[in-house]
Amino acid sequence: PAVDTLRLVVDAVRSIHDGSAVLDIGFRALFEIYSSRLEYHCANRFQGQASAMGTFGEEYLILTVLFELHRPRTWVAAVRVMSLVTRSAIGIMYGGGGKSDNESDSTLLRGTHAASLSEISGMNLLPESVCREAIRQVWRLLLDSAATEAQMSSVLASARRTRWQIRFEATMELFDSFVGRSEPCVGRPLVSYYVLARELDPGAAVAESGMLGASMQTIVDLCFGRKRRLGRILLPPDGSWPLISHASRAHTVKHVYDQAAYAVVRDSLTFEETERGPSANKYVADLLYQRAPTDEIFAAIRNHRITKKKAIAAVASDTYVPNSYNMNDQGGEMRDSAEMEKHEVAALLLDAMAQRIEHVVRYIQRQCDFETLLNERRLNDNSDTSMVVPRRFKYWEYMNEVADQLYYFVLFDAVPFKAVHDRLYSLVFPKDSDIHGGAARRDNAYIWLLLQLYHIEKVSSGPVREDLAGDEDMLDQLLQMYNEQQIVSRDAFYLRDLALQAAMSHQQANIRDNQGVKFRHPRMAVAMPFAPIVYRLQSEFGRQFKDERSELLQGRDVCSAMKTATVSMLRQYVVPNALYTFLVPAREDIKQLQGKETTYLEGGNVATMLLDHINVGGKHRLLQLVYKMMLAHELGPQFQIDGRQPSVRPGITCVSPHIVDTVYRLLYNAPYSNELMMKEVLEKLRRCDKVMATGNARFSAATLRWLHTVYQLMNCRLLRFFKYYAHAAHLVHHLRHSLVHVRHRQLYGSLECFALCLVNLQHDVEFLQALLDPAYHGVPLTPHPSALLRPQIRYSKPKDAWFECAMLARNAVSVISRIVHMRGLGDAPGLSLEDCLDSLAPERMPMVWAPSVLRYWPPRVRAYYASKRAIRVAPVAAAAVRQLLASAPGHAALRPSATDVSPEIESALVAFYAERPRQPLFLLAVWEALRGHGMETPDAGLLRVAALVRRVLLQFPPSQMSSHATTLVDFVLGAGSVDAEARALLDAFMFRLHLVRHEHVVFALTRGEHDLRGDGARLALARY
Repeated sequence: PAVDTLRLVVDAVRSIHDGSAVLDIGFRALFEIYSSRLEYHCANRFQGQASAMGTFGEEYLILTVLFELHRPRTWVAAVRVMSLVTRSAIGIMYGGGGKSDNESDSTLLRGTHAASLSEISGMNLLPESVCREAIRQVWRLLLDSAATEAQMSSVLASARRTRWQIRFEATMELFDSFVGRSEPCVGRPLVSYYVLARELDPGAAVAESGMLGASMQTIVDLCFGRKRRLGRILLPPDGSWPLISHASRAHTVKHVYDQAAYAVVRDSLTFEETERGPSANKYVADLLYQRAPTDEIFAAIRNHRITKKKAIAAVASDTYVPNSYNMNDQGGEMRDSAEMEKHEVAALLLDAMAQRIEHVVRYIQRQCDFETLLNERRLNDNSDTSMVVPRRFKYWEYMNEVADQLYYFVLFDAVPFKAVHDRLYSLVFPKDSDIHGGAARRDNAYIWLLLQLYHIEKVSSGPVREDLAGDEDMLDQLLQMYNEQQIVSRDAFYLRDLALQAAMSHQQANIRDNQGVKFRHPRMAVAMPFAPIVYRLQSEFGRQFKDERSELLQGRDVCSAMKTATVSMLRQYVVPNALYTFLVPAREDIKQLQGKETTYLEGGNVATMLLDHINVGGKHRLLQLVYKMMLAHELGPQFQIDGRQPSVRPGITCVSPHIVDTVYRLLYNAPYSNELMMKEVLEKLRRCDKVMATGNARFSAATLRWLHTVYQLMNCRLLRFFKYYAHAAHLVHHLRHSLVHVRHRQLYGSLECFALCLVNLQHDVEFLQALLDPAYHGVPLTPHPSALLRPQIRYSKPKDAWFECAMLARNAVSVISRIVHMRGLGDAPGLSLEDCLDSLAPERMPMVWAPSVLRYWPPRVRAYYASKRAIRVAPVAAAAVRQLLASAPGHAALRPSATDVSPEIESALVAFYAERPRQPLFLLAVWEALRGHGMETPDAGLLRVAALVRRVLLQFPPSQMSSHATTLVDFVLGAGSVDAEARALLDAFMFRLHLVRHEHVVFALTRGEHDLRGDGARLALARY
């Protein structure tokens, strides 16, 4: 057989001595033999005859025997032969031809088969399995020869090209021919880069011997470098997008462990890429940059940890990991899994925060001029003699964001303060540099950030006090980070450059031997000359507060705001307490909102610029005071009078609008440190909603006013806050029963508008999951949501519909269609889209959609409504309404010209429409009764009718008013063209008499039941 004959020939060639001149002749003869065998197999395949003597792949693998002796010359010659045979086979398979280094090879490439033999069925001389086996055998032989490599004894010998390098470079040329990198490259590669990476795994050989030879380690490192470049192609980082601060967006994370090729290239990736994953670090940094909610950040870290554990466990079972890292080896304190996870979270957050801080500080340094000295005689408009502010200081918004995030993580023990201090110090003075090398990197912004953390009581009374009572290492590092050039430069900023002096003033009680501190720290001499500025600002603030002057508290101009912000860094809670007394003064200055029952205590209005720049601890303290005294009690605002316990103050029932504005400004400016307060408010709303689920709840007027205040805060001011809020999808659970059972019209109007906006903000499949999640138990009231594991959702269709309001139900259908179009349902296996659509509205409220609307919806939504076969209800005829006016009891009172209207007639009208089936006809009767009556000058008859109509409408459920407005609009359009008289009457219904709401009329015109492009009257009225 040909295989046995070829094995004898190959053994004969291998037995030739490495230095013999016959070796080249033997390898040339071997190539001629394989060329003949290649033509033989090609001829059989071309004629459709199967060879009974075996395949060319079996004969090809015999060549790997030549590599077993590890002789350099034999190795190189064997690689040469295998490369030529491989390229010849590729040329024949794909009909290629080209320039060759060997004449026989060139003849063979031209061949007798001009046509591409790859088109013939079964024409595959070198299948992938054969190539992979050849790669595997040659690679294992290369690794096994590591033990035979002699150790280099001299520097000169080690500098020369070793036999190992010769064998390695020749082998890489052979592998290049398999992946199509050799010249000429004809046809497609025999194996892919992915397959090559799987076969080039030194794990088995390394695991057997336990160690690598010195020269072999270099070769393996080269292979890892090559494999690493391949791994970066196989595992690209997350898709990049232009990030915009203050503008959050939904994130899509794909961890490195989710990739199919992870197990193949894991051993060639770095520690950061494998133990934490490139996605986790970058993803958390992006979340921090976009000010994502803390729950979302900790959820991302938790998901990353779970995914990483599963991937490492799967990989460790069958893949050698040369750069494995075991945290249990670091000491007994790390053996506990909870401590390990806490340490990992802290390290990940600290790395992301340090990266962002350094980026922001470098950006500010590029924008400012710290080299040119400040000319005090030519100050800009933002500055005066006691406060220096640069001409451009908008960049400080970035520092406010970073400080808020850092304050939150340290406040709730996610990151230790000492680690933050050490990391910021290392940004100025890296560990591998001397103390003088970081002079150019000094910046007072680092000191300002640390000063924000000094206002955390456990930090001030803990590590800071211990350091000042001990060796004062942190104080010395603080002085080393101080840049004395910034405060006298052209872009000096006292809020930043007086941070060191403010820190010394803040910790004055903890400093031992105040007189000798300048001798213990000589660098104190460059900072203390500016200390009088700090005390002068503090004296000015105290003097104005004592004289009840509000210039600094209002913060209308830049200088006043920055002075107050600088004073807020000096003393704990001085500025927030003063701002609260400015917002809630002790003097009697009571104003009315809508009437005598809605009164509030008018205080000052704090400017947004001032709230932006006071320290983070001051923002946190001010919001705590406002929430505890004004928003935490359902009975209304609380006041502390004469040192007694806070209680309701007679004559004041509402919260000042200035206080509501202050709350939303603080929430936007410091969302991290104040997020827990928002969670408590949402949880109170959910509890109130559960009480309303009974259907007979009776809330006091004070509680209704509190609900209205909170919904006004969320609806008119915090919509962007909820857009990408971590629990935004489930907030519909906080409104569900209130939308049905609330009877107070003004409260329902705010509630309905908030529900409409909240549903429109949804963008993720989580909203569909929330619709089928009856086991929802509210927002977790914890600053550490990473410890909470969300249980698997068991989808079930709710018993009652989500929305009784037609406007909200139809709007939810449009939102669900958009989500299914954009995101699909792949992330929610087992979710029934039909159950989601069924749960939106009760069965008595069929939804009819125009074909032009259904065309833009997903096929499943379109098929669902096609199967319902809902029938469009015809508008009520005008003759039937006129008959109702003439015959039904009490309807004569609806005409303004009626003179003999008794209370009995009005009561009869109220009793007639107490039954729910008759209620849709009421607005139609009012419309017919008022047609032809002038609306320009309301008379006594019109005012009487308006009062009677409101009395009847109070019986109607507020959730049905959008349906009644739809019936009215269809009736008006069904009567014919809408003339000027009808438009004036519709205006009066909306804006003068307030019988219907403007948004309900717009919904009735554009609800999706009619094609506006084919209905000229409806389109003209919508435009009007």
